[in-house]
Amino acid sequence: MRQGKTGKRLFLPITPILSEVLEATPRQGETVLVTAYGEPFSPKSLTGRMADWTASAKLPKGFTLHGLRKTLGKILAEGGASTRQIMDTLGHDDIAHAELYTREAEQARLATDGMSRVVRLKRNG
Repeated sequence: MRQGKTGKRLFLPITPILSEVLEATPRQGETVLVTAYGEPFSPKSLTGRMADWTASAKLPKGFTLHGLRKTLGKILAEGGASTRQIMDTLGHDDIAHAELYTREAEQARLATDGMSRVVRLKRNG
C-alpha cells in the first residue's frame, strides 16, 4: 500500500481478524471500498463517506480516517511498540510524530505505577 500524504510504499501485514473480514467482504479485485460506480474512492470522497457512515451509526463527531490512524498509533504505543515500529507502521519519516504516541503511553504507565506506589505505601504505612 502507499502512504497517503507522501506516497511512500508501506508493507502492512494482514492480521488474522482482518483476513476474516476481508474474505467475507464481496469485492472485485483488490479494492475493498468502492463508489457506486465500482471505482476506488478518492481520498476526499472517502473522507466524506466516512463522515456519512459515522453519522448513520450515530457515532460521536471525530471518528475520522485520520482519527483511526492516530488510534492505531496509540494502541501500538500502549502495547509497548517501539518508536521505530510505530514509525514504520504509520509511515512516519519524522521520529517526533511517533514519539508523541510513545511519550503519552509512557506517561500513562509511569503515572499508574506512581499512584500504585502511593496506595501501597498507604496500606503498609
